[in-house]
Amino acid sequence: MATPGTTTSSTCSDSASSDSGPTTNANSQNAIPSTPKKRRSSIKKDFRQTVFENIHYLGCSKIDDPSNEAEMLRLMRFLDEQRTSATVTVSLAVPHSARGIVMLRDSSGGELTSFPVQRIRFCVRGRLDSAQKHCFSISFTHYGTDGEQTHQCHVFRSAQPDTAGRALYCFSQAFSNSGPISVDGNEKRMEFKFEAYLEIRENEGSHSSPHWVLCPQQSNTLKLRRDRPKRLIVQLKQVSGPPLTVTKCFGMLLAAGRNLRHSDMQLLELESMGPGANPSVYVINAIWDPRVHIFDVLNTETPRDSRVFLTVAADVIIAEAGEPIRFRIEAKARVFHRDERFYKLPRVAVREGYSLTLEVCFHQAMDELLFLSTNVRQTFHLEVRRDP
Repeated sequence: MATPGTTTSSTCSDSASSDSGPTTNANSQNAIPSTPKKRRSSIKKDFRQTVFENIHYLGCSKIDDPSNEAEMLRLMRFLDEQRTSATVTVSLAVPHSARGIVMLRDSSGGELTSFPVQRIRFCVRGRLDSAQKHCFSISFTHYGTDGEQTHQCHVFRSAQPDTAGRALYCFSQAFSNSGPISVDGNEKRMEFKFEAYLEIRENEGSHSSPHWVLCPQQSNTLKLRRDRPKRLIVQLKQVSGPPLTVTKCFGMLLAAGRNLRHSDMQLLELESMGPGANPSVYVINAIWDPRVHIFDVLNTETPRDSRVFLTVAADVIIAEAGEPIRFRIEAKARVFHRDERFYKLPRVAVREGYSLTLEVCFHQAMDELLFLSTNVRQTFHLEVRRDP
């Protein structure tokens, strides 16, 4: 995936086998590509795929070069500018494996077209600084019955820009997962890897004109200043496993110490939450006023050879899991005078690694796979350098 503010693109190797993929006329741009047989099927929740609902299908067209990003962006812009109120609304199912099938369904659940992930040649998202920031497109290779090879480009538009980014992220995850995920027997554990980044920023400005500065760190110890309002920023990033969707953070908590009980933690005021520019990252912002008496330990100057531990926790809801999940971050700190100045010290973020285990079982009555319980285990603790 590309960095924020640029076009997002992914590639995948092509398959040599033939398939009964969709066919279109050379200049077809506002019609759904046809399939030899239209089947009806209900959309089911399944951890093997991510389904994007209420996606506007802008059209499909043949292209000469399926890896030509500029050509795909031009087509995207043209179809987006030509869209009308009659634009078809579809659901797009993206599998979590490179061996899976991408499916396009109409509003009633009828299958419109499908093609293997391995046939996808390129994925492009509209530029974030353009009117097409809600759009994304995929190109793939179609093999006709006579062996003729053609390249086609599908263009979609989502209601929110982050949905377009999320779709591209799911495609990239599918490309990197070479095999399908299977669940044997009645129960199985699945493991997902996450990373969390903690930044603590202090206000060096005024209440009306704040200037938030990242706190420095030395010898794995955060340097904080008493009586200064602080902003805590936690970024959650999934690094392995089928894509999970963080839908909400219902609490960020803080307390002095480590290995704490739930009752020891104090709830902070949430400022904002939501997906970042990179759709694989969920960003949570909270405000911490250390002058509140319950934070006295973290707002008292520490002696030269002393340190104080602090624990930050983020309680999040993951759509695919059946219960809230807590990510804990522990750090050491030393508290200085309010007017202390730090020179030539690295501004860093604290990074934690986690292994999230989900218990999965097959619910026969509902004909679907369910995540039953969760366990989060910390796997590493690092500091990550940031720009001063």
